[in-house]
Amino acid sequence: MAFQLHRFAETLASPDAVSPSRSSPMVQLYYRLYPDLRGRNRYVCIVLKRESSYSFIVTAYLTRRIKGE
Repeated sequence: MAFQLHRFAETLASPDAVSPSRSSPMVQLYYRLYPDLRGRNRYVCIVLKRESSYSFIVTAYLTRRIKGE
């Protein structure tokens, strides 16, 4: 994901989908589709945890589909 860091802000600012985490109500998964990743359509998924006064990225990964679809 080091080469995809420039896509993080875009994914968080304008996601194609936002899903709640199954494990924690404080965690949301942000997805944005990019057609040029690894030669085909891939989503960048950013796992974001919201606290009362701040938020932080837990992890990020590439996936072929949105979780739960």
